[in-house]
Amino acid sequence: MSDEIQPYATGEIAAAFQAPQNIHTGSGDIYSNIGTINQITYYPGTEQYFPEEVNFNYYNLFVVEKQPFTGTLAIPKKLALKESIKPEVKQLFGGFGKDEIEQICKMPSIIATRNHNGRSTGDDHYAIYGFVKKFSIQSELLVVNYSMNYQLQQQQLNQIEDALQLEYAPDTNELDRVHWTIKEVNLRKVIGI
Repeated sequence: MSDEIQPYATGEIAAAFQAPQNIHTGSGDIYSNIGTINQITYYPGTEQYFPEEVNFNYYNLFVVEKQPFTGTLAIPKKLALKESIKPEVKQLFGGFGKDEIEQICKMPSIIATRNHNGRSTGDDHYAIYGFVKKFSIQSELLVVNYSMNYQLQQQQLNQIEDALQLEYAPDTNELDRVHWTIKEVNLRKVIGI
């Protein structure tokens, strides 16, 4: 693979103004009329990584504050699986035991930095799609090593916040809060990878 960015998929997404202006709790099947993200590119200069077994029933959402995409992130333990997560999902994965961590590493992940303007951001703001490769607890921090398979235009993620089950209010959504959560959403159905 060359170092050049190569397009992965094209499609249409719902316009941002079509999103309802209330808090979405993440309940129900909302996959109808969702297209693929049309700005998916291979992340340049890195090798893609996929676990032997992938669990597409869930995805990890990591939102960090201005951390560069290096393949490692740190998030305060107090912001891990505490908000924006269904109780039954938290019960499955929230204990940080060996089996739970193994399952977390099988899920696709979106790694994002905070939106620039509440519920929106610029066209040059990217998030990463990859997988957790290693997960460790170091005092009050969770340290996550992740693959950087693809880069996604973060504003397009904002535009499909319902399909991603992002909680939101009129001026903000989950991509504007530092935290880690797990969503019961099949990213392959929503964004096509």
